[in-house]
Amino acid sequence: MKDTDTVDARMDQFGKFVIDQTYITDLVVVTGDGGFQELLKFAEHRGKGVSLISAADAVSGRFIIQERQFNLKLV
Repeated sequence: MKDTDTVDARMDQFGKFVIDQTYITDLVVVTGDGGFQELLKFAEHRGKGVSLISAADAVSGRFIIQERQFNLKLV
């Protein structure tokens, strides 16, 4: 496993913990590579507002599809 994959997995795990164990109302993810798609779904299914910030030319096609399926706001 590459270091970046390990970091992404740790960030995903921490994000899920924060979503379930705190009173946050919204999740903002700054990325474009699609590595946090499951985290965004997790937050959405728990009623959190979800925003994704990415450069337009760097956003993963998976996020564009997810924007249509969920209440995902691409910024």
